[in-house]
Amino acid sequence: IPACEKCPCRAFCGGALHGTARKYPVRLEKKERKIQEKTVLILSCQGKYALEKRPGKGLLAGLWQFPNLEGKLEPEAALAAVEKLGLRPRELRRQTERSHIFTHIRWDMRGYYLEVQEPGGTFTWLTREEAATQAALPTAFRQFWEDEYRV
Repeated sequence: IPACEKCPCRAFCGGALHGTARKYPVRLEKKERKIQEKTVLILSCQGKYALEKRPGKGLLAGLWQFPNLEGKLEPEAALAAVEKLGLRPRELRRQTERSHIFTHIRWDMRGYYLEVQEPGGTFTWLTREEAATQAALPTAFRQFWEDEYRV
């Protein structure tokens, strides 16, 4: 509630002069967050994990990530996607659901923990310890580390 009679700006305030002070401040309606679905592939082989660098522009520019695809894939489609990346899946260990909220976007993510036959593809393969010191992995993806060691 405005207190025009106490305000030092009342002499030149448009709201006070026109009797419209109660209309201010005008609050903008919050925009609804856009929801994006992703499939995150936590690919491991001999204690190392596949990571890749994000593009230099855009959301999380230049940081590292687990390989991921648009949409929430079912297990068979996720395995086929891994093969298209030039890798041979050995075992689908488990699946998890996670989300991460940015100011304007929410990522709903399905993560697949997959063991592959041998490291390959265009990825950088690092141990968890190497990744902690050599790769800036944002929270959106780092939360999948927590799941990796949960029983």
